[in-house]
Amino acid sequence: MTKGVEFIKLGLWAALVWSSPLAAQTVEPESPERYRKSHSFTMPDPGNANATAQLRDSQPYSGTPGLNYLFDSRTTKLLDLHKKSNEGTSEADGFRIQIYAGGDQNLANEARADFLATFTAEGYEIHQIWDPPHFRVRVGDFRTRTEAMNALPNIRRIFPDGFVVADKIKLKKAKKPQVAPDGTAPLSPGPNPSGR
Repeated sequence: MTKGVEFIKLGLWAALVWSSPLAAQTVEPESPERYRKSHSFTMPDPGNANATAQLRDSQPYSGTPGLNYLFDSRTTKLLDLHKKSNEGTSEADGFRIQIYAGGDQNLANEARADFLATFTAEGYEIHQIWDPPHFRVRVGDFRTRTEAMNALPNIRRIFPDGFVVADKIKLKKAKKPQVAPDGTAPLSPGPNPSGR
């Protein structure tokens, strides 16, 4: 019976609190937009090599359609740090095509020479590796397996046992496009002014 009495007391107390004038007041929830710092992001002009992306403060929502990114100032610092750490990187995970693996260095040298004689125009890098007790000859620096698989049929014409392997590859430095003196557009060869 004591549990029933306590339950009734609790019910009466709850009814009293809910019927009080303080409970009748409603408080509007505060919008979190007030505390968010908003930035708008402008992509650089692809034709202008000197252009950079711009990040500037803006109002959280002005009523005009558009895309606003919400960035903390520390985010841009982390992105800059990530960019600087990757600038010095010369190797990455990638794929190569292995054309020889065996214990005979002379056969590895012959496979390398045959490849150079046949595929000089394609510009593939050749890597001869001594991984005891095997010599391995691998070619190409492919970022994706798909790139390596596309090159494989051409190489298999001469090296039928060639196959794709995962390996650390050398990264090529990206070339910056040449820009016109006024900085507006990349230079292109265009038509020959002499008409020939």
